[in-house]
This record gives sequence, structure tokens and C-alpha cells, in this order.
Amino acid sequence: MNEMDTDNSNPSILIVDDIPANLHFLLQVLSAEGYQVRPANNGKAALQLVERITPDLIILDIQMPEMDGFEVCRQLKANPASRDIPVIFLSALKESADIVTAFEVGGVDYVQKPFIAEELLARVRTQLSLHEFRQQLAVQNHQLQQEISERIQIEAALKENEQRLDLALSTAKAGAWTLDVPKNTSWWDENVRGIFGYKSEPLNNYADHWQSVVHPDDRQMALTAFKQAFETTDLERTAIEYRIRSDSGEKHILEQLFIQRDKTGQAIRTIGLTQDISEIKASEALLVEQQKKLATIDERQRLARDLHDSVAQSIHSQVLFSKTLVAALDREDYARAQQVAGFLSDSARQSIKEMRLMLFEMSQPEDDETLLDLPQAIETRLQAVEIRSGLEASLHVSGATKFNATWRENLYWLTMEALNNALKHAQAERVAVNLIADGKHFTLEIKDDGVGFDPIETTISGGMGLGTMRSRAEALNGILTIESAPETGTIVRFRGVQ
Repeated sequence: MNEMDTDNSNPSILIVDDIPANLHFLLQVLSAEGYQVRPANNGKAALQLVERITPDLIILDIQMPEMDGFEVCRQLKANPASRDIPVIFLSALKESADIVTAFEVGGVDYVQKPFIAEELLARVRTQLSLHEFRQQLAVQNHQLQQEISERIQIEAALKENEQRLDLALSTAKAGAWTLDVPKNTSWWDENVRGIFGYKSEPLNNYADHWQSVVHPDDRQMALTAFKQAFETTDLERTAIEYRIRSDSGEKHILEQLFIQRDKTGQAIRTIGLTQDISEIKASEALLVEQQKKLATIDERQRLARDLHDSVAQSIHSQVLFSKTLVAALDREDYARAQQVAGFLSDSARQSIKEMRLMLFEMSQPEDDETLLDLPQAIETRLQAVEIRSGLEASLHVSGATKFNATWRENLYWLTMEALNNALKHAQAERVAVNLIADGKHFTLEIKDDGVGFDPIETTISGGMGLGTMRSRAEALNGILTIESAPETGTIVRFRGVQ
């Protein structure tokens, strides 16, 4: 923080000259006029002094050793704390180039040596008056800004509109438009024209051109949304998202409407902020795709670990069975040997089944294209299960099963999780998948004839992937139920409305 002068009533002046006689003369002349005067005999000392005080004016000699007056002024103007201090140059130089340089580096006046005291004082008074005027102007401007801010706060109906307008206009690929509803006149800025492909010349009917570029699949939705925005009397702002077709391809558009209404609730003026959010949409899609790939990598790493652990455990068991079998044969205990041989055979078959199952899980489809036909994708997997594990699997489809991408993905993986449980934990021989559509209502059932389990206990422990299945059901705002008991098989059932 700069030091303040003791007497604030009189202006303070910093004089800088390397000649003591000049400093002494200036000090006498200026002090006699009541000014607070601080001397400095070189440029470095002057800069250090300005760090501690803020003079109202600086009188600066040009020809000084080490650092001339021009460089001192450059450094003063480069510092935000001192850039507004007026500088009067003193010099015996008379070349016009030197005078031009003095003004170029930020000087406000130039006095040639030898100078007349009355002339110098007149120039000092002029620059101090101008400096004081600029300070008063800054104060008045600040007060004016406060008044404008207060007025904006009073106009509560437009406050948020104006803030959002400023934000939108400062954002790339965004523009603004206004509509005077009673007069049915509108204004569109150049950014909006560019987004919608408007020509530079005026258009007679912006609305017709807008409708012509809106994507046909979104046109009715967008028109309805705009109509509802104007007709809903208590609505002051809303957002509408739709697509348009342009020469550069398809664009995603976000419209933000800020509606000013009269006392009866009728719309009288609308400010619109139009933003091309195509890059945001593309980034979101890329992020989702990357997240899917990372999830696939994590899942395959988990399966690889499970495969390694399962194989290691099976080999260890088979080694023990083999040693027991050899020992029984050495004792000629053929009954025991036959029994152990059966255990060894069962263990080997189970190992092959588990390895086939894990290889099946690791070969799950990775892209959305595979899931465009959900029944076909499920049927393909069920056939693979039959071939690899010997499990008898069937699919029954009833009704028109058309799903959006979110439904296809979540229903598919919910089915795969239930199928994996039937193969891995239930020791099932048969699995039936039923996909039933009744209008917008859908039911998915996965039934097996396995050993069953206690759903309550398993849900509490979080085992068998039930948490994952419930998360997928919740993502579709549906209901997941599980019917099972030991030795009775299991039914996993999802119900939802698309």
C-alpha cells in the first residue's frame, strides 16, 4: 500500500533530475506555490519513491545517466499503479524527434530548458487541473455505474434476461434476437444469421426461413414449444433444443427465451439467445463412448482375473484328485479310484464350462450398431451360450419391440447379467427369455431352472450382480423384481414404460 502524504489539501509533485541545482530551483519554485514536493536525483530512485507514494504529477528530466527519462516514463506507464500519473518532461533537447518520443512514451507535456518559472507553473497548474478533472470524472463514472446497477436491479423482469444475453453473446457460436410481439417486428444479430444460414441482405420473413431449415423430425416439437412459451402467461423464461439442416451439415441448436409480459400476462417483448451446441453434443457423445470403452476394458480385465483364478483353482483341485487317484491305484483300491476318477472328470467338465462362459462374457458386443435390433442381439447371444455351455436357451418375443438407444443398451445388459448368473451360479440347464411389448409398456423376463437363492439375503450382500441390474432398471425408470428360492429356479422380471 502506498504511503499517504501528511497534508492532503495540496497536490503532491515528484521532481526528477540528476543535477542538484535544477532540483533545488524546482523545489523552491514549486514549494513557494504550496505544492508538496518530493525530489529524486535519478530514474531508479524515482521509481522506488513512486512505489511508496502516489504523486499527483511528475516533472521528469530526459537526459540522466543509467536510466533516461524516456525509460522511466515507460516503466511508470507499464505499472497499473502509476500509469495514470501525468508526466511533464524537462529537457534542453530541441529536436522534434525527441519531443515526439516524449509524447509516445506517455508524457502529457514538454518544457524546454532553460524554462521560465511562470511558464512552468502555468503548465503544472493545467496538468494538475486536468488530472483532478479525470479523477472526478472517474468518480462520477463509478457513481453512474452504481446508478445503472441499481436501475437494473429495480427492473427485475429484465435483470436475468440481460445477464444471460451478455453471457450468451460472450460464448462462441451464440447470438441474440429480439421480437416486439404487438408490432410483430424482429431483430437478428449477425451471429444468428450465420447459425441459420441467413443471407446478408434483409429477409422479408425470418419465420418462414427458420421453419425451412429446422430438421423435419424436430419442426413440430419446436413450433409447439415456442407457442406454449408465448401462451403460458406466468412463464418468463424457457429453453428449447432442436436440430437444423445447413450447408455444413446438421446442427444442434439451443434457444433460450426471456419473455417480458404486461400486467395481464400477455407477451409484449422477447429476447432470444441462440447457441450452436453441436460441438458440445459431439463432445458429450465422445465422452459417453469413451466411458463405455473404459467400462468394457475394466470388465474384460475383471473377467481375465476371474479366468485366471478359476483356472488356477481348477488345476489345483485336479492335481489333488490326480494324486488321490494314483494313491488309490497303488493300494489297488479300485472302488476309491473309480470314485476319485469321477470327481476328476466332473472337475474337468466344470472347468471347461466356466472357461467357455468367461470367453463368452469377454466376447460381448462393444458398439451400439450390434444392438440396433435388440431381439436379434439377444438371440445371437443365446445361441452362443447353447454352443459353448450346453445350456438350453430360448427367446420369446411378443408385440412391437422398438426401443431407443438407452432402452436397447440397458435391457440388453440386464439380460446378459441375468444370463451370466444362470450360467455361473444357478447351475441351470434351461433358460427362457421373454420380451413382451404392449403399446408403450414393456416386460422383460429371464427364467432359469437352477438351484435358486434367497433374493433378500443376496440383495443385502450385493452379490450376483443384483446391484448392477437394479441400476439399469432405475436408469429406465422401471421396476425390477426377482422371484427365487433355494431349489426352485429364478425369475428376473423388469417392467417399464418407454
